[in-house]
Amino acid sequence: MVDIYVRENSILTADEYLRESWAEEIWDESQSFWYEISEAIKPNIDFVGKLIESAKKEIDSLFPLCDKVFGEKATQLLVDLAFQSNLYDYTKISKPDLVDMRRMVNIAGQIVEEILSHTIFDKELTIGELYRLLDSFNKELGPEKVAFFKKFPAGSILLTKPFLSNLKIVKQARDPSSHGASADDTIADAFYESLRALIEKHTGVLPTLYKLLSEGGNS
Repeated sequence: MVDIYVRENSILTADEYLRESWAEEIWDESQSFWYEISEAIKPNIDFVGKLIESAKKEIDSLFPLCDKVFGEKATQLLVDLAFQSNLYDYTKISKPDLVDMRRMVNIAGQIVEEILSHTIFDKELTIGELYRLLDSFNKELGPEKVAFFKKFPAGSILLTKPFLSNLKIVKQARDPSSHGASADDTIADAFYESLRALIEKHTGVLPTLYKLLSEGGNS
């Protein structure tokens, strides 16, 4: 808007500093004016903020002290996933393409990779590599398995069939979705299946990891 005004009034100096100064001043003025006259529509304006707060509360209720257990990056991704999921639930009828479902499936995989790679194994691995590594622990003894159980004596919880089955679901949903795309019916189903596998009570990927990290710990 400022640039348009500058072009239409060539007598004014189109200096970058001046443009920024005007833009800041206009913004400050507009904000004070906006809140004086917009009480009736504030709930609509605050909609996104409320969804974000709802997502944070949802994650905190499922995983207390999540950032301490899963790490800050994984927690941020988890809040983002909860926010996007809530937004999709609100908009899937009127505007289903507003939320990128493949991105959501991809985020689900990223969360698992972040926790398992950095908190459990302390090295960069894809979700496929992580699944194969854990699955191999059920079949053979090796230095990585020894190191894993030394760090996590209760680590057998990650080798159970329900956990590995849910981990595989998240992996398979994520594999074709790594680069993001628009939503469609198939990917929506894949997302909900991935989300179920991620947070299913007791046997879901995240509840199992949370139990290991918060209760089994490094003792």
